[in-house]
Formats: sequence, C-alpha cells, structure tokens
Amino acid sequence: IFGSYTDVTRDVGEGPDAARIFGSGTLTPIVLRQFGVPLDPNRTSKIDTQEGVLGYQHLWRPGSALTAAVQIERTVSRDIDPDQEFSACTDFILNPTARSSQDIKIPLDRRTFQVQQATRVGRHQVIGGALVFRQDKERRCSEELYSLETGDRFPFESIFRHRDHQYRGYLRDEIEIASWLHATIGLSYDDVRY
Repeated sequence: IFGSYTDVTRDVGEGPDAARIFGSGTLTPIVLRQFGVPLDPNRTSKIDTQEGVLGYQHLWRPGSALTAAVQIERTVSRDIDPDQEFSACTDFILNPTARSSQDIKIPLDRRTFQVQQATRVGRHQVIGGALVFRQDKERRCSEELYSLETGDRFPFESIFRHRDHQYRGYLRDEIEIASWLHATIGLSYDDVRY
C-alpha cells in the first residue's frame, strides 16, 4: 500500500511583473504582461491545492504484478481586483467612467482511478488496465460595476459549470521476437470529453 498527501497555499498581492487581462472567454483569458507597472496592494491572487493519492501494488509472482491507485485533487484559484476596466462576469470592456470591483473563483475537482495488471509468460508481456478520470470545473464571478461620476453601483454574478471525463481501457501483448526485436499488438478504448 502506498499513499501521499499534498496541501499548497499561495496567497500574494500583485507582483512587479503584473499580468493584465484585456478580455476573456469562458475559462480562456487573453493576457498581456506588462513590466514595471506600479503595484496595487488591493489586487490579490490566491491558489489552494490539496492532492491525495492512495494505491495498492501486489506481486503475484516474479513477472506478474497488479497496481491500482486513486488520486483526488482540488484546486481553487481566486483573483480579487477592486478597480478593473472590464467586466469579468459579462465579458465586455467598460467605458472610461465605469469600473468593476470583481472576485473570480475557479474551483477544479479531479478524481482519477487507475488499475493495471502486467504478466510475463515466456516471450510475452501481457498488460491490461483501465483509467477513469473526471474533472468538475466551475467559474464563479461576482462583481460590482460602479460609475466614477455618480457612484451608482450594480451587482452582477455569473456561474459556469462543466464536467470533463476520460474513460480508457487497454490490453496489449509485447512480444520478444529476438533480443533486438520486439513487437506490440493490442487494442484500446478511449472516451474523452473536454
């Protein structure tokens, strides 16, 4: 039995090499890097990641082993900016007299299960296995649009959710024809959606 656990937190304000987002589609921001811009202590970027792995390996006999593992990972990134020139929730550039105070949170939940059996029989190494991967992703946008002239404020929120998956099964035979020549035959099935 084997396992591991990792927990990483990164919480920083704006750095000296600041990335400015000029527009964004769903989970695909268009970023332009500017160097030497003044720092804004109100801008914050946070990333929290937790990952756990638990697995099992069993040696049936020399040349025959079973391995199975489960991996669970959660990552949450969050960007806070009280004075932005575009609307992150509605995806449009604001006029010069308006600003957006925005809080964007993107949680990703990933789960992976893998199993593989490898067995050597004479000149054959037979390997079979399966993989199941699922990822739930979300983009939560909360912002307040405000006028620099009148001070009027308009709250706005949007949530986008999507699920990715990959299901894979495979069986192959790696054949030693000679010490310098090997051949592989097999089949695999893949169902992928991103």
